[in-house]
Amino acid sequence: MVNIWDAAIISSIVFIPVSLFLTFNFSAIYNYLKNQNLNNYAGFLYIFEATGAITIGIIFTLFLSGEMSTLITLYWIGIINIAAVYIIFREKDIQGEIIQVILSFILILYLVPLFTNFLEKIDKESEIVNYSKYDVLKNKELKTGKVIITGFNDIKSIFFNGNLHYVIDDLKYKEITGWAILSSNRNENVLLINAGYAGCLKELKKYKSIKSIDYIENDNEEAKFIENYFGKPNYDNVNYYYGDAIYYLSKNKINKKFDVVILNADYPSTLFSARYFTREFFNLLKNYIADDGLLIFSIRAGENFIDKKIYPVLVSVYKAAEKNFKNINLVPGDNLYFLCSNKDINLKPELVLQKLKKENVENPLFNKKYVEYMLEKEKIQNIKTKLQANYRTNNVFAPFACFYSIRSDLFMFKNSQNILKVLFLLLLFVILLKYIFNPDEFKINKRNYIAMFLISFVGIMLEILAIFIFQNIYGYFYQLIGILFAVFMFGIIAGCLISYIKNFRLNFIISLNVLIIFSFIVYLLSFIKDIYQINFFVIVFIIIYAGVLTGSSYNFLIKKTDASFLYGIDMLGGAAGSFFVSILILPVAGVIFSLLLCSIILILVLFLNV
Repeated sequence: MVNIWDAAIISSIVFIPVSLFLTFNFSAIYNYLKNQNLNNYAGFLYIFEATGAITIGIIFTLFLSGEMSTLITLYWIGIINIAAVYIIFREKDIQGEIIQVILSFILILYLVPLFTNFLEKIDKESEIVNYSKYDVLKNKELKTGKVIITGFNDIKSIFFNGNLHYVIDDLKYKEITGWAILSSNRNENVLLINAGYAGCLKELKKYKSIKSIDYIENDNEEAKFIENYFGKPNYDNVNYYYGDAIYYLSKNKINKKFDVVILNADYPSTLFSARYFTREFFNLLKNYIADDGLLIFSIRAGENFIDKKIYPVLVSVYKAAEKNFKNINLVPGDNLYFLCSNKDINLKPELVLQKLKKENVENPLFNKKYVEYMLEKEKIQNIKTKLQANYRTNNVFAPFACFYSIRSDLFMFKNSQNILKVLFLLLLFVILLKYIFNPDEFKINKRNYIAMFLISFVGIMLEILAIFIFQNIYGYFYQLIGILFAVFMFGIIAGCLISYIKNFRLNFIISLNVLIIFSFIVYLLSFIKDIYQINFFVIVFIIIYAGVLTGSSYNFLIKKTDASFLYGIDMLGGAAGSFFVSILILPVAGVIFSLLLCSIILILVLFLNV
């Protein structure tokens, strides 16, 4: 797993230059309008910028994403930026002509690699370097990222966005299917979530007592790519579904109860992966499990020694399962297996071995020595005792498992590398602040700039919270998430235009937003027991209104301040909001308290009396 500070540094290195470039372009165009005595139209710059963002966002999301590699996409962005600078410096004086000649020369140099396939060669070479230990068998750029199938000593692996996703026929798939079937009371109907092509389907088909298997693979595009390479198994009693498991199970009423549910999900170190280990998802699964049925899932732990940093994650997930199932048994190993049921679970060594013999399955792993060792009572009881620790339950609105998994990176500064990483980020922040900070201008209008910073902070925070709720319900629908970002920019345009047409006071806009946030909180709380039924259009409305708040506030404050400096403050507030809400506020405080924080910040803005 990537250290959170490493991710923050990489993101900063990538996005700070882009942000500086955008601020530079905005300032240059604003100064041009100012020199032409057209600074009254400066507010329209914000509208045009948002319109451009919507246009390219929709084009890229719907048509270009998955068609080009990241490198080639960035290259085209570079060409567009060069063209933009060329237009900005189109004055016919000597300086403008010199700049245009230089830019024309740079553009020609820029285009040469693009049309000589040199970029594709670089792309492939970088791929070979990253996977030098493996034979790259097949790869493809998908809308959700890049998937690569590799080979090494007859072992095939699947990497997704640089991370190892599946190892074909890995030992853990023999383990999880074995424990699931051999400890269940019945196993005629099985629901398998993920890892079917990785080996789970093959293992399940060995057990003759299974009559039907429903198989869900979360990522539609990745599943089709894997199926295309390995071929679709010719199993007559397997029902396939490619798409998010939570969305499928919550939106489709399946008239079937499963005897066994096998959940394969990534370690809950991200907000997205933590959603598969929540109290709400376990409750959703419970609705599809037979009265004496079994749910099994695993979390990477370590057989002989479980790292103390992992225990809070295990406790948080254990408590989420405990809210839904009366009996939870554990099988320790490299992966800690959780077996959950509302009836007794068959986990005595002699009964497990007896059922294996009855199934007449050749599984060398499940020999007497292995089964007795894995089910040692003292070892299991020791882990169960530690899982009674006082940590918070993982749930949709408060993903504590994610927070516990990243907090060691966030707060453990005994590691000198973490200190250096934080200092590096602070240095970048100071440099950025120095670039956009105008002490004299800030001194004159500090209340207005503080208000803009806080409003932008809240605007991006509301957007991220709404998209987080959307992801929890609908999964990673890449196109829709891209559209939701465009919806936020549409809200900015609407806010700017509303402030032109109707000269609302800023205090009225903020007060209305506080009222909407409180109404949204009440709405969410009303769905606390059935969160997956939250209406999609309510989420869209919140995102639009977050944009309206930002756009109308900017257009109101621009009349009292310097437009380019205000724009810089706006971007700074948005950057701070996205950083803190993603890695700290949302994982720690959860959705409801984060929304309350938004209201508190906006109420503070009211006291600034701008």
